[in-house]
Amino acid sequence: MLRLRPGGIFRDTRGSGDGSGEPASHGLRVRFASLLGGFRRGPARGITIDGAQSRKVLQQFELGSGRAAGRIGQSPGWRSAASPGHGIAQVLTWRLAAAGAAVLAVIALPNAASAQVQYSPVCGVTGYATAPTTITYDPFSPGGLSQATIPLILQRNRTTQGGRTSEVSLVLVAPAGTPSLQVTYQGQNVLYQEGSTAGRPRALNSKDGGAGAAGEIRYTFGGSSATDLSTALNLRVTVPAGTDLSAGEPIYFDILYICSGAGGMQSVSSPTRESRAVRINVNTVSALQAYYAGSTLDFGEIGDVTTAQVLANPTAFTTSATNSLRVRSSGPFEVRLRSDNDFRLTFPGGNLTSSSDTIRYSVRFLGVDTASNATFGTKTCTRAGVAGTSGVLPIRAKLTEGGAGKTPSSNYADTVTITFTPIIMASGAQSCAGL
Repeated sequence: MLRLRPGGIFRDTRGSGDGSGEPASHGLRVRFASLLGGFRRGPARGITIDGAQSRKVLQQFELGSGRAAGRIGQSPGWRSAASPGHGIAQVLTWRLAAAGAAVLAVIALPNAASAQVQYSPVCGVTGYATAPTTITYDPFSPGGLSQATIPLILQRNRTTQGGRTSEVSLVLVAPAGTPSLQVTYQGQNVLYQEGSTAGRPRALNSKDGGAGAAGEIRYTFGGSSATDLSTALNLRVTVPAGTDLSAGEPIYFDILYICSGAGGMQSVSSPTRESRAVRINVNTVSALQAYYAGSTLDFGEIGDVTTAQVLANPTAFTTSATNSLRVRSSGPFEVRLRSDNDFRLTFPGGNLTSSSDTIRYSVRFLGVDTASNATFGTKTCTRAGVAGTSGVLPIRAKLTEGGAGKTPSSNYADTVTITFTPIIMASGAQSCAGL
């Protein structure tokens, strides 16, 4: 039989490193030590966690059991390779220090020399806000991102005849489906939900009793020869814990603005909407969590089952379709699958070259039936989401041979290792949910 204990969360964060000086890993490995059949009754074996290579960067879990008096034995619990048998569930967190994968690419702010002139007959602005590379958001951190200062740079419009935007007042508008961020400027909220801007922006001469335009971002540009870029307007951005931000992707807000034109440029006195006018880059690490969810995988006793019987009724020798690996990720990820014995079960001391000592099987994962290490390769999946709504990955195992005529043993087994590697960007990624 094949046994796997549900639960156990394993995390892999492709980030800037934890300063420990440990080498980069190739991702998160979920190991199944698969015992798919038995011929003699014997004691049950449990599930273990193996911290192979470096416990900081690699985590595996095994499963396996025998047949005891016709019943499934009890697992002795989770254990670590560094301290076998301590029976305490492990939930470990680590960061990968892979070069070039620390944070999403930072888009350079425009400057007076490089910014392209924005021509329009009417006044207006666009904006760019990029977090410093030292500020990162880990979507699985319980603390979220607390009040990071992100400088906003506005760029004004001009006309071809020398007209220019003189003054602007705006608020940020979060379209439906935008991640739940909090943005303040000069201590006042300036990010509003769709249809809830509380009458802002107001007239440019509204000064709130000398306190400025509370709840708005207001800026006065210079004359015709002055730069079209504003000085840095420091936004305070808070990302609540669990916010589903995508690694490598900026956040776009609409703006609702009014502005005055000079030098013949038309003014805009009624609040006007500009879609995706402000881009905010939050350095979101590409992070991943994975765990197994399902029941005990059990083929039962197969010592008297012939290969003809297995092939005639494959459903009876296939594990449940409800068992799955659950992945949560802020970015895309790569998946690899490999069997220690090349998808052949054998017993300790068994000869892999002898058909009498092996039982062949296959694994269906990500929509692929795999019976050889040469066929699965590397699959690239789109982001599963921080909530894991797109990260349910069914896994099934199927016998392709029976146990009749094989060398008797109660612990025919193989180890299948599934490796998840979070990445920043991916071309050709597919949605792997439910495959």
